[in-house]
Amino acid sequence: MEEFIQLILDDIQTTTLQAYIPPFVLFVILALFAWLINSLFDTNLNERLAWFTSQFSSRNVDPQVQKLLEKNFPYYSSLDEKAKNKFLKRLAIFMGMKTFVPRAMDLNESINLLIGATAVQLTFGLNNFAFFSFEKILIYPSSYYSSIRDTYHKGEVNARLRIIVLSAKHFLEGVQDEKDGLNLGLHEMSHAMQVHAISSLDKRFINRFSKWQAIAEKEIMLIKQGNNHFLREYAATNAEEMFAVCVENFFERPQEFKLALPDLYGPMKGLLNQDPLRVNNPVL
Repeated sequence: MEEFIQLILDDIQTTTLQAYIPPFVLFVILALFAWLINSLFDTNLNERLAWFTSQFSSRNVDPQVQKLLEKNFPYYSSLDEKAKNKFLKRLAIFMGMKTFVPRAMDLNESINLLIGATAVQLTFGLNNFAFFSFEKILIYPSSYYSSIRDTYHKGEVNARLRIIVLSAKHFLEGVQDEKDGLNLGLHEMSHAMQVHAISSLDKRFINRFSKWQAIAEKEIMLIKQGNNHFLREYAATNAEEMFAVCVENFFERPQEFKLALPDLYGPMKGLLNQDPLRVNNPVL
């Protein structure tokens, strides 16, 4: 995995990898077309998503996509076959519903797929998984300047513009080292998840997040007091950043998280409906 990721990091400014798999691209186009047709009907988001998902249960994803994930996405490669099929179906749906926009770099299907896989990983235990609230994912080669906040960013979520923004360099570094508790993709997708849950009135997520937050606030105070804490200091910024940092560690250092913060690990499992320690099929 490290050699593959490093290859992209080395060539990200100038190289466009050959677009993967015409069959997969066709699959995505068909998925998006079906979504657009279905969106004409007067149904709520959950009903539309259920319909949309059911249309592609028998579709085949190109072997090259599976090969990419097997070699470079440990969460997927550890799943049993049934869970892998579910993961691939959700990935196809997510990719078909999002527009990936490269900025100051070439289109790179490898990065797009890994970003989509990260979103699927985070929401794998949930029914509300496709982030309807966001239409585009902007990808910069590295840190980028935000005129809105007058500073440089590695990633952000803009609910008003319905976009998720990522630095390809820092996203790939997070994928490359899956044990350090630092993962830009999971971090920003967790913010997108919160925004979407609120905008789509996801009562399950909102209620469980409220219970999780009550426990998390205690840990935020401990971090602010300067105690030697399992989570990095940035987690104490606010509840939203605390959740994003917890998500990173929940997936990348689950055993250590569970030992260090058992009272917080349990609610994280309930909130996301999965336990990363059950590597073959983490959904509860």
